[in-house]
Amino acid sequence: MSAEPTGPVILLADDDDVVRNMGRDILHILGYQVLLAGNGDELINVYAENKARVDIIILDWHMPGLTGLEILEKLWLVNPAVKIILASGLGQPREIDAISKSGHQISLLQKPYLVKDLQSEISRLLKT
Repeated sequence: MSAEPTGPVILLADDDDVVRNMGRDILHILGYQVLLAGNGDELINVYAENKARVDIIILDWHMPGLTGLEILEKLWLVNPAVKIILASGLGQPREIDAISKSGHQISLLQKPYLVKDLQSEISRLLKT
C-alpha cells in the first residue's frame, strides 16, 4: 500500500459521491492531502476546523442547500484570503464577474475538466 500524500491540503466539496471520491483519488495521485465535504454546511464546518492547514478549496458551485455565493460569503467570514477553485458543470455562474472583481483569490474550472487543467489552477493558486 502506498504512503499517504504529504503535499498541500486540498478541501474538495462536491455533492456527487462519485465525483468527490474520484477527485480525492486524483488529488492523492498528484500528491495532495485531501479533506472532503458533501454539502455547503459540511464544507464550512470542515474548513473552520482545519483552516490553518487547508491550502485550497475546490468547490462545486451547484450543490443542494446553500447557494455557491452563500458558501463563498461564509468561507470569507472565516478567512477572507482563502484560495478557491469554483467547479461548475452548468456554465459560468452569473455572479462570477462580481466575485472575480472582489479581490478574493478565486478561479473557475468548467466541469468536466482535465486533470492537467486542475493541476495548473492548483499550482497557480499555490504560488499566489
